[in-house]
Amino acid sequence: MLPSAVSPYIPYGSEAFNDKQKIDTEYLYDQNGSTTADVNTGISTIQYNLLNLPDVVQFKNGNQIKNTYNAGGQKLGTEYFTWVPGTNAPVVNTGDVLNISYSQGAIDQNGTVYIGNFEYNTKNGNSSLTAISRIHNTEGYVENPGSPQYYYYRKDHLGNNREVWLANTNSTVQRTQYYPSGLPWVTTWDDNQSTQPYKYNGKEFVEMHGYDTYDYGWRGYYPALGSFTSVDPLAEKKTWMSPYVYCSGNPVNRTDPDGRADIYGVNPKRQTDFGVMLVLPSSFRKDEALQADFDNAKKNKIPIMVVDNIKDFQEGLTTLKDEKVNVNAFSISQHGAPGNAKIGDDPVSAKSDFTPLKEGLSGKNVMFSQCSVTENSNSEGIATLKQFSNTTNANATVTADQTVPAGNVLGSQKIVREGIIFI
Repeated sequence: MLPSAVSPYIPYGSEAFNDKQKIDTEYLYDQNGSTTADVNTGISTIQYNLLNLPDVVQFKNGNQIKNTYNAGGQKLGTEYFTWVPGTNAPVVNTGDVLNISYSQGAIDQNGTVYIGNFEYNTKNGNSSLTAISRIHNTEGYVENPGSPQYYYYRKDHLGNNREVWLANTNSTVQRTQYYPSGLPWVTTWDDNQSTQPYKYNGKEFVEMHGYDTYDYGWRGYYPALGSFTSVDPLAEKKTWMSPYVYCSGNPVNRTDPDGRADIYGVNPKRQTDFGVMLVLPSSFRKDEALQADFDNAKKNKIPIMVVDNIKDFQEGLTTLKDEKVNVNAFSISQHGAPGNAKIGDDPVSAKSDFTPLKEGLSGKNVMFSQCSVTENSNSEGIATLKQFSNTTNANATVTADQTVPAGNVLGSQKIVREGIIFI
């Protein structure tokens, strides 16, 4: 725990960052940018699979965490190996991994098996000791199916589990308060932090052996530092931002469903209806005119989507739908030429397949803010727009003015909310 002089009102708990080693190199990374060693948490080695997910977390004191995944990256199980106190546990050097299993009197094993919404506890490699831990549902979970205990989560706007309520006894059985980074406040005896591990953003907090990392699916998140332990698989969508940063640096309003693209939390006060959204290529930072579009949109509180191609645009439209955000018009900004239009950095033509965009753009207004695409009635440019409009059922137009104006572009409501949507 930090001294009161540092945190006089709400001290951190034992999960807080502790700079145990005063050395020049305290972290190691592999060629993918994933953390492979952390001397402050006593991690000697982290081994990753082909999907860049941690297979083995090896601690210097010999303890170990093993994860198992299916081919799609879904975690199927976790095993925790712990050396029994008093045994001659080895000191593991950086880069080494022990080949260990349960050994009576020397190494204990416990873990979790994940099968759909069912969780099973395992113990010492003995199948007869395997038992259902909990059955998850949309509102909480159930324990002890033979004599069911019904637990419900009380959540905030980010999906953080603040309290766990046991219906059988009409009582609160767990309380957790968080710093914006997700680090829990120091707790009292009646907060019952061991009741269940699903906490910040509803993610499992893996505390075993001092790992203290949230499992977000595609990445681990270390709340003591407020950063992920590996690179965002979708990092190319935000090339101007650190690939380790959590929620675009805005954890108060944003949440991250699976360790990739972060989104706004379910805040009833946030604006969900926009007149126009600017669509920029991910390379906009390298272009003075496109950077000016970005700056102008930010100044006038115009939401922004950053894409590379049609597929990215589709994913962005899907995210808007999932977040229940309505956009009346999209302005696709790029440099054009007679007959040549682009979505993101990819050229499109009358032969392009725009079908993936239909669900998100049907009935919408789409402006290709790209100079000269239909200049002098260019037949290729006109054919591209016709194909786009017919396929997506959107009203497509071309404008030579790449600057997105503020306020009432298409007679819709004026945008008043501070902030920008990045997808």
